[in-house]
Amino acid sequence: MDKVFILLILAAVVEAVWESAKMVWEAGKLNVDKLGVLILGVAACLAYRVDFLEMAGVGSVPYFGQVLSGILISRGANFVHDFIGGAENLRVRGVKDSEAGA
Repeated sequence: MDKVFILLILAAVVEAVWESAKMVWEAGKLNVDKLGVLILGVAACLAYRVDFLEMAGVGSVPYFGQVLSGILISRGANFVHDFIGGAENLRVRGVKDSEAGA
């Protein structure tokens, strides 16, 4: 796996997780709806062993990747679709660039 691809995926995941976490505490108070969906997303990914980092080929630490994946899916289907599309574009672009350099 290309190290630049891994770096970009991890950067995108960290940013998305941080932005999700910030939504739980808005305007000085707890947003119960955001917290609830965050908990449900994490629970679903743990229950079904969904790990985006592992699926992307980055590798993962047991449970940690599942928790991060749960936080990502708590943002909703449109966000996840766009996120996976962006990751796929990075992967395809990296393959094309490495083929051109070969």
